[in-house]
Amino acid sequence: MAADQSSNQPADAPTDDIMSPAARKQLQRCFERAHEVLRQEKPDRDYAHTMFTECVLRDPGNLEYTEGMLDNLQRKYNNNKRGARLKGFGGRSSFKKAVAAEEWDEVFSQGLDLLKVNPWDVTTLQSLARACQVNRLNEVELRYLKNALDVNPKDKGVCKHCAESLARMGQFDQAIALWHRIEELDKGNTEARQMVSDLTLAKQRGVLPGTESAAPAAAAKSVKKTLPTDKHKDTDTSQTAAQADEPQTQQRPTKQTRSIEELEQALQSEDAELETYTELANAYTSENRFRDAYQTLKRGLDASGGSNLKMLEQTEDAQIRMTRSQVAIAEKRAAAEKTTEAADLARRFRAELNRQEIQIFSARCERYPDDLSLKYELAVRLKRDGNHRAARQSFEAARSDPALRASATLELGECFQQLKQYANAIKCYQAASRAAEEGSETHHLALYRLGVLATALKNLETAEDALDQLVKINPSFRDAQDRLDKVRQISDSS
Repeated sequence: MAADQSSNQPADAPTDDIMSPAARKQLQRCFERAHEVLRQEKPDRDYAHTMFTECVLRDPGNLEYTEGMLDNLQRKYNNNKRGARLKGFGGRSSFKKAVAAEEWDEVFSQGLDLLKVNPWDVTTLQSLARACQVNRLNEVELRYLKNALDVNPKDKGVCKHCAESLARMGQFDQAIALWHRIEELDKGNTEARQMVSDLTLAKQRGVLPGTESAAPAAAAKSVKKTLPTDKHKDTDTSQTAAQADEPQTQQRPTKQTRSIEELEQALQSEDAELETYTELANAYTSENRFRDAYQTLKRGLDASGGSNLKMLEQTEDAQIRMTRSQVAIAEKRAAAEKTTEAADLARRFRAELNRQEIQIFSARCERYPDDLSLKYELAVRLKRDGNHRAARQSFEAARSDPALRASATLELGECFQQLKQYANAIKCYQAASRAAEEGSETHHLALYRLGVLATALKNLETAEDALDQLVKINPSFRDAQDRLDKVRQISDSS
């Protein structure tokens, strides 16, 4: 990365894939409206499905939207695992053609229509999972496969599909468990025995057997979706997205007093307390079973009627923790394999994490409008998403907090610079350098940004002053000394 670029600048994702905050908010309102319909005395599940479908089609990688759609359909058919009695005959042929032609937009569109009459249609669910695999929509891929597996947990073909997907995502324990299930169902299955051995080794090394590609080459035909871009912390390029600050209301799991088996049994009761869901989720988290923890809290949120704020925020936190674990696994694999496919998978996981955090921090900013730290965290993620105009507004609000003033002003300057409002960027860098504690990373970076931009604008006096201050404080900061020498050389020759 060039020395004059911010470490959390957008990666090379196409800008037309970025959904504006207004569009995100509109989509979220559609999702919330669907839930309002379901909370009515006589819920109109077909109307709710129409709204859920709109959300999923516009943001197919959003796990919450997909779960909302599937949960609604499952309840429509009383979880009978069969769907409607009369399923009709239309659409199946064109759907198969779309799958064969790898027209993934059509696969999503037609697939959701087919699920409307049977959300346990294994063929459709596996095809949607395939479309998700191609488009790196990992968590949603697993959600479709979960419904397929629920139909018949002993279906060897579905078990294999799930195991391969889980292994590709680095979820080795769950993949091994499914291969063990295949072994039990088919005692002579040599592939299952070999995969258990290979994945056990892969779990220790953090690398897939044979370092296969993370997704097929058909990814070039990927569906249009909303994926933000890359990394977070601007002052520490070594920090991964998985290590970034968690949503601020998050509480770390506490030690449970009952075993996982006892807690799972307790939740079989119809009058299970909400605290039991939390306790079981904490137990899963302590064993790094992040997906199980998230799914448990999601069940608890559903049991509460979706209106329990504490349970909602615990579920949000668990979702972020689950995705962060995926980021960590993907980055470990990318570092070990050093392949384009592995690096792309890690980037996509970071993008999905950022998208989830934008959604959660946006909601929390609305819940707690006076909490400026939440506005700052949202702004950081909007900026990482390449949405500098929206980020600018949140950074400007966050500057009112004295504890955030220096860092928010620095970030604001970077937004102005990306928006080509260079005079405002200069002012922000100057203000940030004055507000920051001398010798802090924010102080260093503010002076560096000021020097680099002033040089580009041929404001050599400002550039030399800023870089000179920086070199005196920290002579080894990036390429500040070389830049200072260059500025002085230009000044002397003019």
